[in-house]
Amino acid sequence: MINNLVFLLEDDENQRKLFELRLNDVGCKVNICSNVSEAITQFNQSGDVYTAYFLDMKVPHDIKRDPTYDGGLAFRRFLIENQVDQNKIYLMSAGVSHNDELAAKEYGVSASQIIAKECFTEKTLRELLI
Repeated sequence: MINNLVFLLEDDENQRKLFELRLNDVGCKVNICSNVSEAITQFNQSGDVYTAYFLDMKVPHDIKRDPTYDGGLAFRRFLIENQVDQNKIYLMSAGVSHNDELAAKEYGVSASQIIAKECFTEKTLRELLI
């Protein structure tokens, strides 16, 4: 059964809306953050209350900066350091490129742990969250 609260870190407004709709379609409530600073603040306020964390690999640290791999991947590291089970953290990328794989490797993440955003379907979500 799906616990209905998930965390979404995504800087692109259109993608946020799309992912929120898809997550709502599978019965999830979504806490949305658009940058790492906001995500850290939210996590520190709530703690690990989420069934899953969906993190865009390239997000800005704050609203004044450009997206970088050091955003989403660094937030993943922050979550793990704060005792979040890495098996419920999913990385997302617009297309899993060689650069994505190299960046993930630097953070000790296998390319198999990256979900291409075009694969972010209701079926995939149900399989991940059940």
